[in-house]
Amino acid sequence: PTICMMAAYSLRTISSIAKNGSVFLKCLSSASHSVLQGGTVRIGCSSGFWGDTSVSATQLVKYGNIDFLVADYLSEITMSLLTAAKRKNPDLGYTPDFIRHCMKPLLKDIKKQGVRVVASAGGINSESCVKVLKELAQSQGVELSVAMVTGDDMMKSLDAVRDSGLARDIESGNMLPKSILSMNAYLGGFPIAKALDS
Repeated sequence: PTICMMAAYSLRTISSIAKNGSVFLKCLSSASHSVLQGGTVRIGCSSGFWGDTSVSATQLVKYGNIDFLVADYLSEITMSLLTAAKRKNPDLGYTPDFIRHCMKPLLKDIKKQGVRVVASAGGINSESCVKVLKELAQSQGVELSVAMVTGDDMMKSLDAVRDSGLARDIESGNMLPKSILSMNAYLGGFPIAKALDS
């Protein structure tokens, strides 16, 4: 299976259609992956936020006959919490629930069934999440292909964004506050699709 780790990417479109359930799509495009060659694709969405039920991933993998397992863990408040966690410990900053409750008990089933996993579990530290996931796979003797999508961290551009005068609070019109601890962009689904194709 391919596990596609992401930082701050919005999977809300899929999650809003099928939170904790299965979505069936008829694919009309000719994508490179065989599961997308004009057939039905079964997508199971196991979470819509960090703290969502931990049983849905098991139900979907064991009984859903799914092609893709999608897990969205991120929200603005979650990114703030993950930033605080990483400031305390540089190995943190991802959602550990993805590893503990989703991947650890299901990794062998995911591999056996050829389920492809797309998760926004990387938060602000996708590198650590990928490292822990690879260590888990190795400990279980599961060969795993992991792709990591990055590019959402805007902190290096903070001065340019602030100087542009364009970054304002939508409701108040106020400029950015003086203290910014994290700033991430939603990059959409194309990087995810590219990672799945690689």
